[in-house]
Amino acid sequence: MHSALLFRTTLAIFAGLSLAGSLTNALSVPPITASQLMPMMQLATGMVEMRQTPVSLSTVKAFLDDRSNHHVQTIPYFAFYQPEGTQPVYRKDDKGRTIEINFLDAGKNAVRKLDVKWIADTNKISNAAIGDAPFKSHPDTSVSTDFKGSSGGPRRYVIATAHGLTKIKTEHASDYTNMIVKVSPSQMNFALEKILPWDGTSLPLTPGPKVAGA
Repeated sequence: MHSALLFRTTLAIFAGLSLAGSLTNALSVPPITASQLMPMMQLATGMVEMRQTPVSLSTVKAFLDDRSNHHVQTIPYFAFYQPEGTQPVYRKDDKGRTIEINFLDAGKNAVRKLDVKWIADTNKISNAAIGDAPFKSHPDTSVSTDFKGSSGGPRRYVIATAHGLTKIKTEHASDYTNMIVKVSPSQMNFALEKILPWDGTSLPLTPGPKVAGA
């Protein structure tokens, strides 16, 4: 009787510790805040003073998702969208690096392809190109990186589509940081605070919408 009671008490303690640990981890993730940057006036130095206006994070996410053809997620963290109902199939080079991901539907047909180019003799990604079926000679979306002056992830990366360019600059190349997002030609600029940037070496996937017409 005492042994059974002790066992149940021990389980309850471990369950409580597990829950407390989960809550601590959840609370340790800083909330992301977003603001739109609006030019106010040009200073004597030639710099343009910007006004920050708080904006809904979901609004910015929807805008950036649309700008990237729903291929690339920026908020709440960087990832490539895996189309609903697909299975990723990876192809690697002789160094074990992923050079292609084919997203196959239930009929084993590729509905999206992600091609990856690496900086020579490194584990750093130079460019990722994404295209949806029916495939064309050029990608629908590409992501290029700039590791210049960085000992960690890329300090800048650019998402290019037919809509234009989305340029993302990080304050720090690792851990939670602040980002400036400049979108052209619409000139919609945003500041994102306490957001996890892309490391430029991995290819994280996150669930996304179906490929249109697939």
